[in-house]
Amino acid sequence: MTPAEIIAATDAQVKHEARRVKLDNIRQGTLIAAVYNQHRTKKSDKALTWRDIFPDTTQKKEQTVEQMKAVCMDIAAVYGGKIIRKEVKHG
Repeated sequence: MTPAEIIAATDAQVKHEARRVKLDNIRQGTLIAAVYNQHRTKKSDKALTWRDIFPDTTQKKEQTVEQMKAVCMDIAAVYGGKIIRKEVKHG
């Protein structure tokens, strides 16, 4: 296998495993939430879902304004556009 094929195969395995783990979490979280919800004593108690049992813990990448502008410029360049910078004053 070429290095590109190895990387593609590895990426596919990682995505498959992540999907399997998520489906397991959904299944287990739904069961746990159903048992909890069945035994709630007050109607005012919040009904749980699987997301309450397994919250999303993926790291969100923070972007600076400069990074966002660079991405916009790259996208514009791909489509043959040009971004003209204008200073906008608020207030």
